[in-house]
This record gives sequence, C-alpha cells and structure tokens, in this order.
Amino acid sequence: MQLLLIVVAVLSFIWGQDARRRGDLVVILVVATVEAVSEWRSSRALDGLSAPQARVRRDGATADVPTEEVVPGDVLVLDAGAIVAADARVLTAAGLSADESALTGEPVAAAKGPSPVAPRTPLAARSCMVYAGTAIASGCDPVRPAVAPHRGLGRTASGSCLA
Repeated sequence: MQLLLIVVAVLSFIWGQDARRRGDLVVILVVATVEAVSEWRSSRALDGLSAPQARVRRDGATADVPTEEVVPGDVLVLDAGAIVAADARVLTAAGLSADESALTGEPVAAAKGPSPVAPRTPLAARSCMVYAGTAIASGCDPVRPAVAPHRGLGRTASGSCLA
C-alpha cells in the first residue's frame, strides 16, 4: 500500500499542478505514518501473545518463565485468570477453583484442594489436580507440576495425586 502511495506521489509531482502536489504529498505522508504506527503496534501486540508465561517459584524466588521451561520441582503460582502451564498437584488451597470445562464439559468451576483422592477417581472429580490449558477461576495458591513429558491437556502423571 505504501509503495503504491509513493508511486502516486512521484507521478503527481512530475505531472501534477503545484497545489495538487503539496496536497497529495501531505495525504500520502499522513496515510504512511498511520499505517507504520498501526503495523508497529500490532507487531508489539503479537509479540506479547506468542510466548505464554508461567509464574513459578524456584529456589525461593518467584519469576515469570516461558511455559516450555516449567520443570519438575518448580512450584506454579496461580492467580485468578491464569492459564495453567502444566498438569500439577495442588499443594495448598484456600478458595482455589479451576474452569475445567474444556476437559469435563462442566459449566461450573471445580473446587481444588490438597487432599488426595482414590486411585480410580474420574478426571472430573480429581480435586487435588489442576490441568494444563485450564483457567483458574478463583484463588491464588501454589501447585507442583507433573513430570514434564506428561504435561498436556487432560493428562496426569501416574500417582501424582492419587492415594
């Protein structure tokens, strides 16, 4: 688009009248500036979306890291609205609930807590786990991720929260 405007400006400058040249040049500069600023803002917005981050506690310090760098031993710190970076066992909970509708189809957020559940408990009833890709509906509590190769929506590490 900008190239076309430049061509029009050059042709107008060569064959146009003096007043028209100035008018065309002003319009072209305004459009080019608006277009450049818009492209710059959209590229900044895409940069923010392209690398999901997880808040983790490592060695006593809390940091934001790319979700691919979450490893066993990290403690995920989850706030309301956060997307869970890895399947994880709940360590503590006070009012923690997760929207697991993508996994279970339930429209209501599931309450979460640190208490273990029976070995054959269905996915929807595993209150001691949060799953990668689900959203935290309320609460702010630390959880420990499952072993990295087992991360993924709806997968759990064997025995991670089962009694």
